[in-house]
Amino acid sequence: MTLNQPAHPTASNHTAPVLPADKARASELFQQVKGTDREQDYRRISQQHPDKDANRATYLAFLDDIEAMFVDPQADQDTVPDFHPNVMTQANADADERDEGEEADEPSEADVDPGDQASGELLPSAAGLAQTAILPVAGNGLISQLAGMLADGGQLSFTMMCLGDEVTLSIRPKPHGTETVVPLLLTNTPGYLDTHLVSAMQPYVEVRRDIYAQCTAAAKAQRKAGEKAVIPPTPAKAGTAKPSATVQLTLDGMEGTTFTATHGRKSVDVTLGTQAVPKGTITVNARHALYGEHVKTFMLNADRTHDFREQQGAAITLAVTPDSAAITATQGEQRVALHGEGFLAPGKWLIEAEAAGHSPQSKSITVVAAKPQTVTLTLPEEREQSLF
Repeated sequence: MTLNQPAHPTASNHTAPVLPADKARASELFQQVKGTDREQDYRRISQQHPDKDANRATYLAFLDDIEAMFVDPQADQDTVPDFHPNVMTQANADADERDEGEEADEPSEADVDPGDQASGELLPSAAGLAQTAILPVAGNGLISQLAGMLADGGQLSFTMMCLGDEVTLSIRPKPHGTETVVPLLLTNTPGYLDTHLVSAMQPYVEVRRDIYAQCTAAAKAQRKAGEKAVIPPTPAKAGTAKPSATVQLTLDGMEGTTFTATHGRKSVDVTLGTQAVPKGTITVNARHALYGEHVKTFMLNADRTHDFREQQGAAITLAVTPDSAAITATQGEQRVALHGEGFLAPGKWLIEAEAAGHSPQSKSITVVAAKPQTVTLTLPEEREQSLF
């Protein structure tokens, strides 16, 4: 929203007292942002003008800064902003668990996590992901970019929602196999999207095509590893006990994580903790409302333990002064209350701290799975002054 206010008079403002109309204008603007994300910006600007009541000139300078909050930054924007597309995500790649001296192309008794043949890095499990041909991007138009998001036979859904003078577009390709898809989300004015939609879609299309290629290679490598892992059973000698057909699998994860598993084409009941499961290749899917979905494939010939928390996020330690401060972590529409320590999903988060009698503080952090970190914030004491 853009507000066009008449220029403030300047004659004798350095000696004139603050007018009631000026105070009323500041109060009116505060009511517009009270209870919203911009209330914090209003308070910050108010603190930057501690002498605003000295005369009308100082108060008008404060009022100008407040009114600048309501100017639409998109009004004069003609260039395409930096665009960071949403990316199709799946389970985080785990560290290579092959024993020393073991051949690179031989499966171990640990996880079967096929590696990228070009770089040697491990890829997400591709169990159940069909080898599908990726449609080429034939041109730079809208339909070409949409087609470039899909594998052969793929589908996508398109949703548009109106928000005031802007619209939000959601483009979600239909997932294949165990793939988890994050939709492409774009919000701007209709006129802006008419001009820049295709260019904004291109990075997202390129990322999806790269991941399709990696997952197809991973599925091929995993099948090859599975074929090599088939060992004919050794006949039991007379008088010896028949070896057990199960092993103990222990699963850890954040509280609230639910698990499903498959052994071949059969479902296997698994939960948080230790349970007996059949020997062989088992694919476990861990789901959590806050920490997403992660898939892990095991080749089990012996007891095994796996902690999904290493994929779900990382521990955060908070060193905040004063220690009575209320702390929240925000990522998009998700807000998490923290105190002392917490656990956050991977990605960018805004840590905000507030305490009575102190100025609020905030810090942006990037959480990387399995990498704990400490966040330090000191809230300065706030000098008593009016907001408007």
